[in-house]
Amino acid sequence: MPAALRFSRMRARILMGAAAGMVMACNPAAATPPAQSVTSQASHPASTPSPVATPAAAQAPLLWNEIDDPQRVTPLLDENGNSEGSFPATWLVFSTLGSALLAGPSMANPQPLYEVRAGGVATQLETVPNLEDAVGALDGHAWAWLTAGSAQLGCSGAGGSEELNIASAPGTGRVLASLPALPDRDSWKFVTWNAQGVVLQAMTCGLDAGPEGQLIAVDPSTGAMRSLTSHLAGCVFQDIADDGTMVCQPALTTERVIRPDGSMKDFGPSAWGTGVCPDHGGVQGYEGVSLDQDGSRLALALTCSELDTRFDRLAILDTRTGAVTLGTPSVYLAPDGFLPDGTILANTPGTFATNPAGVSYLVSPSGIARLLATGQVEWDAHQG
Repeated sequence: MPAALRFSRMRARILMGAAAGMVMACNPAAATPPAQSVTSQASHPASTPSPVATPAAAQAPLLWNEIDDPQRVTPLLDENGNSEGSFPATWLVFSTLGSALLAGPSMANPQPLYEVRAGGVATQLETVPNLEDAVGALDGHAWAWLTAGSAQLGCSGAGGSEELNIASAPGTGRVLASLPALPDRDSWKFVTWNAQGVVLQAMTCGLDAGPEGQLIAVDPSTGAMRSLTSHLAGCVFQDIADDGTMVCQPALTTERVIRPDGSMKDFGPSAWGTGVCPDHGGVQGYEGVSLDQDGSRLALALTCSELDTRFDRLAILDTRTGAVTLGTPSVYLAPDGFLPDGTILANTPGTFATNPAGVSYLVSPSGIARLLATGQVEWDAHQG
């Protein structure tokens, strides 16, 4: 899913939660998951090691399916499409947390944060007033969240500083850093937590702030901040890999890969070869732009159009050699992101006429798509 859409949806649900805080306080049961799925906070060790920058995740991913389930639950599944339980459909997934998910009830203030594991087992980690956003380390060793003053919440909120908090066991949360103050209606949002640190971007009311949007990485051990904005060179930021490689969009039909040393290379319509949009005109833009964890591959959907016809073709770019692998031409696919094993999770949009829920696939490095499930299956809410 494109980053701006993820942030917009997440922002809206969090803000509704802030506005509904008084209602939830009067009805705390509304924020409680089914009793059989809740465990105590004792599943995490009591010791509190200092959180460090997370390496690439090695755990098998826990996926979730945003489908309109008649049981009002969100199904969980593994990479083979096997059921792994469920959690309430009213919950919001903030991020992955190793082989689990970091989630909690939407429309809640204070906001409970849970670790949701295979089987739908939910362990409460925190209860956070005035939550702005949350993210888990890719290896699951710790989690972080943003808080702001009540006057700063909402799209009409006042500007000001936000606090970045971190914990590696329930009840051990601490303020890691006070983030730079932003103008009215702007707020910090998590991008990811990888080997670069905790990466955040300044957003305007949940939407991508564009080329001028600030991008920072925070050291999870010391709270030291460094700016990544200068490397973007006027591009609209899209993703960052473990090694610091970034991808951004300087123009509608151009993708730019920026290495940690500042070197960069642009890839325009000619990079994808001829015939990439069979019978659908030429490349008009890109969707679902995602880097793999070491920055060596870029997945995206080539948006093709001819008059009123829409067609997207998945492409996988080797960012070092420029070699391109095209996905199955008959399947309209937009990448959701790379899974830890290098497989690409991709979705087709739903249509009223055929399948309103859409369909999700796993795509191999060679571009072969394998059906995963009906519905919009997702992995890391902060990726890509």
